[in-house]
Amino acid sequence: MSKFLDYIKIAFANIKMNKVRSFLTMLGLVIGISSVVLTVSTGNGFRDSIYNTLNDMVGNSIYLLAADENHYITEEDIKAIEEKVNNVKGVTTDVTIWVDVESESRFAPDEVSARFGTPALQYLYSEPLVRGRYFTQEEYDNYEHVCVVPEATAKAFFGSTDVLGEILEIELYGSYYNLKIVGVREDSESAATQMLYGTGKYTIEVPHSLINESLGAYGISLEHDMVYILADSQENVAQVANDAVNLVAARHDVRGEGKFEVLRFDSVLEGFNAILNVITAFIVLIAMISLLVGGIGIMNIMLVSVTERTKEIGIRKALGARTGSILFQFLVEAGTISLLGGIIGIFIGIGGATLICSLAGSLAKMNIVADYNPLFILVVALFSSGIGVFFGLYPARKAAKLTPIEALRRK
Repeated sequence: MSKFLDYIKIAFANIKMNKVRSFLTMLGLVIGISSVVLTVSTGNGFRDSIYNTLNDMVGNSIYLLAADENHYITEEDIKAIEEKVNNVKGVTTDVTIWVDVESESRFAPDEVSARFGTPALQYLYSEPLVRGRYFTQEEYDNYEHVCVVPEATAKAFFGSTDVLGEILEIELYGSYYNLKIVGVREDSESAATQMLYGTGKYTIEVPHSLINESLGAYGISLEHDMVYILADSQENVAQVANDAVNLVAARHDVRGEGKFEVLRFDSVLEGFNAILNVITAFIVLIAMISLLVGGIGIMNIMLVSVTERTKEIGIRKALGARTGSILFQFLVEAGTISLLGGIIGIFIGIGGATLICSLAGSLAKMNIVADYNPLFILVVALFSSGIGVFFGLYPARKAAKLTPIEALRRK
């Protein structure tokens, strides 16, 4: 152990004597290791953030659609699913229409995206209500003119979030409707919500029955191309999806004909996660090229070091130093240089990943945190040291095989 510590001291002494050369030797490894750490930490941070955001929004959702133009999902089908399928939290349509909106206090020139659904539409949001309540099934069935708005929409039209009972006038299919605000939802900080649902900055949530009213279809059962089914937990998604599609198919007497299909968002998320992992692995593979370049640099500088220290090797061998000791000394020196380069690269990679995730999170309005895996960082540190040992093996063997006479003769 004492000899090993002595070899480390000698290695540090040689690094200090040739600071610039040692730094240039480490540079390839620093770039490679920092690239790997930055890529993996940033990639994992983005993956986890996007996955968690989407999972919060649609992780328990099932997309039931009519795959045949002669068959539609009716209001009776929706009620049957809610009543007869176990572990269902709710079923809702989700139709987004851009509408012109006015209020009694101010006018917003931009269009507003109105999302039409059943009372279960509230479950598609992860943000809670901060004021009031959601519209009820009774209001839905009675075609009542009510709505729920996010805080941003309330502030845009009324200047505050204290808007319960206020009226928003919307134009839908050429008719105007006065919607009473019954609830205010907390704003979503995520840009993923707008991208996923195709909504804008300002939205309102309205009973889907208003579409029937605007089309003059009072009392006529609404028919839908698709609906969202919300399971009560992610563990029950597969069971709910299977039971729901079988129930609707049986109600339409088309069981086994593929007239209705389901898309499970948990499966989509798993596929999305797998794609991100493949992309991260590919980028890491490219970054490994820098590690190869760094290893070659270590081999080159160690060969130079052997040449410069030939007489030192000859004197040590003449004094009885063993071949194994000379070999081990140069391996320790190569490993020390690469380990230092790896440590510097790790800190640069961590700092870069933290900065990138912070900036990206601010721009995307998402909580993106770089994911540092301690085990991965330890493996990277050991790997960087291993590169030095591997590429330093040839110069070390070359030094160890020198005979005392041959070494002392060289200039």
